[in-house]
Amino acid sequence: MVFAKKDKKENQTQELSIEEESQGKKPYVEIIADELTYNETQDFYLADGNAIAIIRDKNIKIEADTLSFDGLENLIEADGDVKVTQNESVAYGEHVAFKTDTKTYTMENPKIFSDQIRLKARFSKSEFKEAKDEDKDDKIKLVFDNGYLVTNEPITVYVPGNAVQTRYSQQLRFYHERRKLRWKDIHENKSSLRYSAKRILYDQTKKQNNLKIQGARIAINDKLSIPSPIELTTTVGETANTRFRGPVIGQRERIGGFALGPRFYKSFGSNTFALAPVLQLGNDFGFGGGAIASFNTPGDTTAIMAGYGSLENRFILNAHQQLGWGFETNALVNQFNRNQMFSNSQIKQNYELAHRLRVNHWLFDERGAQIRSIAGYVEDNVDLFSSERRDDLLGARADESGIRGSAGAEGFRFEESIQFYTNPLFRLGNEGFNVALRLRNAGSLRFYDTGDINVINRFGPAIEASFDKLQFEIDYLYAAIGGESPFIFDQFVDGNHALVFDGDLEINKWLTIGAFTNFNMDDNEITQNQLRAEFGPEDFKFRASYDTVRNQVGFGLNMIFGEPIKYDELQVNI
Repeated sequence: MVFAKKDKKENQTQELSIEEESQGKKPYVEIIADELTYNETQDFYLADGNAIAIIRDKNIKIEADTLSFDGLENLIEADGDVKVTQNESVAYGEHVAFKTDTKTYTMENPKIFSDQIRLKARFSKSEFKEAKDEDKDDKIKLVFDNGYLVTNEPITVYVPGNAVQTRYSQQLRFYHERRKLRWKDIHENKSSLRYSAKRILYDQTKKQNNLKIQGARIAINDKLSIPSPIELTTTVGETANTRFRGPVIGQRERIGGFALGPRFYKSFGSNTFALAPVLQLGNDFGFGGGAIASFNTPGDTTAIMAGYGSLENRFILNAHQQLGWGFETNALVNQFNRNQMFSNSQIKQNYELAHRLRVNHWLFDERGAQIRSIAGYVEDNVDLFSSERRDDLLGARADESGIRGSAGAEGFRFEESIQFYTNPLFRLGNEGFNVALRLRNAGSLRFYDTGDINVINRFGPAIEASFDKLQFEIDYLYAAIGGESPFIFDQFVDGNHALVFDGDLEINKWLTIGAFTNFNMDDNEITQNQLRAEFGPEDFKFRASYDTVRNQVGFGLNMIFGEPIKYDELQVNI
């Protein structure tokens, strides 16, 4: 090491530059202080008073009351009002030990402030990984132990707990998932919910899905807390679609019977693996067991869920892979079909290549016209339906004899579908009391390897209304139907003339009830029916729903995380 040092002067800042002699590089450590001393034998530098150490090529700056640099150990130690700036992240602490060769440090009682989060802990350490390519940024990870995290904005979580069927329910989900809240607007900075996390991952380098929380317990009050085996992925700082994963409760996974079991998580970088052992209870009080495993990448670009239940000896699979340019592949085994028009029907197997396209036009609302093209192999399984549901599906055919066998048909299927709502034809009222009229369309053209062609198009007026505590959408839909389908699962049973209702009524601040119903006016029967309720304090609503047609129970949440969040470990990528 070689160095240059200014003559000492009373009350004048001294500056020291240190170079790597063998490499001939520009100074990579600069030390500035009111007073500097140097021990040549031990290659030891001591800076006292407004001490600053700068590593310019790595954009690192350390500030403290006193600071020392051990050239033999490549170690900078700083004490007293320590501030470490690394990239755009700033950490504060009482003592820091910084390794200049590895660009890593440890800190006691650290505090960190960024644009979106504030946190403190008892101890932290950093990990530095230099980029191999010059055009890429270095990777820095800060690990904090046993502390608290506060977000500049509340973290909101919304899981409907039931199928999203109409524009009303879609808009309700978007509002809750993407609403902007401030702490001072929520109970005067007081929340009824406090959350402690086993592990938090925060990646400042990402704009979406940059915060992952793996839960431990939710504190209801000072004396009561409940286990929270959940994982939450959301975005801090920008609009986000929050992904919430919790325990297995109910029949949503279709593993058979009523399933119940915790879900355990393991992270691999930004990817997550989950395993849920479950117990099953059948309608005849029979018991079974099984497990459900899943793998998800950020944004669910890859999402795989597979499981098995012994109660009905049933295997399930729900796999999705985005391919880019609007293309995706899907694989479904003993699951509900993804097509919205026929999503109330189950399918034994469906392996498809699909393409999504959105067409924007002044005629359509903000979502545009959603066009989906599908080609794939499918297989029926009539045993997935109740006897009443099976009778409805079979009765929808003009010629029941054309169905490919009661044990389950199989073959290739091609579909082109389009769905849209128009912009309002008129809108009246104010924020609390209003009504709007739109037109709604859902159409499907399907081809089969049998040579069959089936065409269905639903069209009609859709009224959206809000009357104080009652919000709803009600549609009258006329369906034009032509041709036949050789499969049971995609028979259309909602009627040539139908009334559709989707709405919620707030009873009080603790309870809201709602329903979605499709009434077939031709057969005078209800073909789709979901009942739901949301109850709890204002910042922690529990949602429960029951689909009387599917015989499916669903659970969800409408939650605002209380502050601060206590954690055992927090990782920050900067």
